[in-house]
Amino acid sequence: MDMVSKKRVNLIVQQRKTLEKLPKKILLEKVQKLKIAKEDSSSYTKQIDTATALICELLRRELGIIPYWTQILAALEMLDNNIVEMATGEGKTITAIITMFLFVINQRQVILFTQNDYLAQRDYEYSKSLFQLIGIDTAVVHPLEETANKSNYVDLVNERQNLYDAHIVYTTSSVFGFDYLQANLVSLEEERLKFKFDVALIDEVDSILLDSARTPLVISGGDKKQSNYFKIANRFVRLLAENEHYELDLMRGSVWLTYEGIKYAERFYRVKHLFTAENVAIVKHILLALRANYLFNEGEDYVLEEGEVKLLDVTSGRIMKNSILENGLHQAIEAKENVKITKENRTLASITLQNMFRKFSKITGMTGTARTSREEFISLYNLKVKTIPHYKKNIRKDLPDQVYPSLRTKYQAIENRVLELQRQGRAVLLITESITSAEIYSQLFWAKNIEHSLLTASQNAKEADIIALAGMSNNITIATIIAGRGTDIRVSEAVNRHGGLAVVATEHFETKRIDNQVRGRTARQGDPGTSEFYISLEDKIFEKYPQKRIMKLMQEDNKNLSKINQSYLKRLVRKIQKQNEDTGYRERFNALEMDETLRIQREMMYSYRIQIMQNPLQSSTKLGDQLLAIVRKIDKNGMGPTSERLVLDYLNENYQLHSTVNYQAEIEKRFRQLDTLFNHSDELLGIFTKQALLKAVDTEWAYHLERMQKLNTMVEKRVTIQKDPVKEYQALGHQLFEDYRQNIQTAFLKNFMLSRVKVNRELQITFP
Repeated sequence: MDMVSKKRVNLIVQQRKTLEKLPKKILLEKVQKLKIAKEDSSSYTKQIDTATALICELLRRELGIIPYWTQILAALEMLDNNIVEMATGEGKTITAIITMFLFVINQRQVILFTQNDYLAQRDYEYSKSLFQLIGIDTAVVHPLEETANKSNYVDLVNERQNLYDAHIVYTTSSVFGFDYLQANLVSLEEERLKFKFDVALIDEVDSILLDSARTPLVISGGDKKQSNYFKIANRFVRLLAENEHYELDLMRGSVWLTYEGIKYAERFYRVKHLFTAENVAIVKHILLALRANYLFNEGEDYVLEEGEVKLLDVTSGRIMKNSILENGLHQAIEAKENVKITKENRTLASITLQNMFRKFSKITGMTGTARTSREEFISLYNLKVKTIPHYKKNIRKDLPDQVYPSLRTKYQAIENRVLELQRQGRAVLLITESITSAEIYSQLFWAKNIEHSLLTASQNAKEADIIALAGMSNNITIATIIAGRGTDIRVSEAVNRHGGLAVVATEHFETKRIDNQVRGRTARQGDPGTSEFYISLEDKIFEKYPQKRIMKLMQEDNKNLSKINQSYLKRLVRKIQKQNEDTGYRERFNALEMDETLRIQREMMYSYRIQIMQNPLQSSTKLGDQLLAIVRKIDKNGMGPTSERLVLDYLNENYQLHSTVNYQAEIEKRFRQLDTLFNHSDELLGIFTKQALLKAVDTEWAYHLERMQKLNTMVEKRVTIQKDPVKEYQALGHQLFEDYRQNIQTAFLKNFMLSRVKVNRELQITFP
């Protein structure tokens, strides 16, 4: 940190002290009189510093907290559109309060994105009284309950809109994302939520913007025709032998049939040539079954709960509620696990977290581990990473890695080490790579009557309570990688006297950043603590990178590996982590470029929907002319095999064959029918027309998303034939979007002409 920044922060600290003697009434008046100049103004910095001193003094009086100078520094850095790296326990909650206050007095709205609903509620309640005192509206937005009364959807939307209109909003990325998608699927303007997309302040920003960046938020509906190929394909792939019938590349996450595998499939399915147009469905389901069986693992990617496949967040081990894999992959996993196969739905709307956050005018955030990914934050989001010093010197001891030839010997060594630490009066946090691994250690411990707590896939207050007690004497807590992240571990004085919280990691993780997250769970705020990692030759990190030397070491099965081999394995771990980091960056960068095409298309489509809902309807004459033009275009393009067929498909299902074909007469007849039905009401005709057009926009968009997903899969494979997948995707995606726009017109024609309409208390439409 440069001296100017330290001097500025020290002046703020001193200014806060001068406010201590002021009566509360005068202090609040000073807050109300705050007026912040433009950022390029000479007085801006001085006014911000005054505001910072005021909120810090209010924190002392109302919450009993005097902010550290490091928290003030972090808040100022986030105000300047930076990401801050703050070690665990350095007080990110207080830092967020200061930051949000500074944004609000700058006339900005802030949404604080937390890791889960519990943390959103906790942080909201903690700061609510303070913000109320100074006239700042706050709200917390939770998922819309399935049991919510939706009989009057407008009232429900108005309630939710009031929450989103607050100066400060606490929520999660998934809640906000689904609300945004749902808002762009409604049919009436008064049912649409409006979002400001002003300032996004993201807690654990690396987890959201990097680890989960490519995670799509998806709203599904409109069941596809259920396929009976899933179970058949699963039976087939179970018969295959690796390297003979299929090959597997775990590093790239790919699996494919060999020549022998293709021939075997042709015999199994009794087809002459597998790769022909009539066998597309067979090939699709074989590839899905291959991925489900050989790339997705129970306990790592999903769990079985009450006969259902539930996905796991790969970075935290938490169950992702209401999430499914797209394009039939979820159903393929269900077939693999022999559970009930759910209906395959069409994607109605989707957006990646990466694209959702790029809609905000300003992004900032905080985490304990951002510095190792600082180049990626710059290139993907144009965000600098600023490392905030520890308020108290960090005295954590990172012990040398312990290396073992097999999982069996490592399990025993970890058990012995945990018991040794417990006898010393320490508290132990045992961090595992997956739920499966956590459960194995739990079973081993219970078999030896070793009491402990287990944290795996929960995401609630109970999790926070368990992790908060992990620092008590003799406590042993087994947890997945970042279970309880965002909750402080309170270490007792007795534990600190004996060396502090001991973090024991059962293996190294995919990236150095995740290793650092694990280490950071101990030794907060100057407390003592240790971290240590255990390695075996059978660890998951080595699976994707088979090394001859590792295979040789495993065959030797030495009880204690030589120092030379231990040194080699430690270097190899870092090499693999670096490869994972580079691969992850390339994938996120390429995904962002490819997603840009769909992002532009999505924005155009949403803009068109809003235009339909807000704009008045054109006259019946112009609408009739438009419909006639669509019919003639279909006829001209040969989309209808005959004029009679065209009338039956698009204009009149009751058309009498061999009658004289007159497109205009059919359209005029439809207008007369609707006019009579609506009792000459132009308003009802307008509502019906808008509903027919919006239905066309949404239905064809679902088909368009499906085509774009298939295109994405297809062009990714073109790297092997020296073609740029991004350029291919953009070019073909543009062509598909033009097709989508044309398809809207034909779908609208069909909806307008063939829908069944009833008018009771309200308009009821059954679309064809």
